[in-house]
Amino acid sequence: LREEKEARSSSDAILHAQIRKERERNERLTKRLQNAESTLESKEKEVMRLNDIVDKLATESSNKLMALEAVVRTRNIHYKQKILEQEAIIIQHNSDFESLQRRVVALMEQKTLE
Repeated sequence: LREEKEARSSSDAILHAQIRKERERNERLTKRLQNAESTLESKEKEVMRLNDIVDKLATESSNKLMALEAVVRTRNIHYKQKILEQEAIIIQHNSDFESLQRRVVALMEQKTLE
């Protein structure tokens, strides 16, 4: 009976030690899980913050691109007008030059006839 009592006592001690170990293990795992959840929550907030920043930058970039496109269109119109003006001047100069050439030829013919 005494041996059974000692065996039971020993068995109970072993069982209590195992229960204590499991409780400690559960506490460690619970703390790790809480830390992981906290880290995950923090990372999710950071991702949301970064998404907001990316959205803001995308909007700003789009606005700047549209403004730049408007400037380019305006400059293209301006330069096209300048080119047309220069072409008109060149055409006028060509016409003036041809007129002068005809006058020179006419004067030379007149001189040779005299």
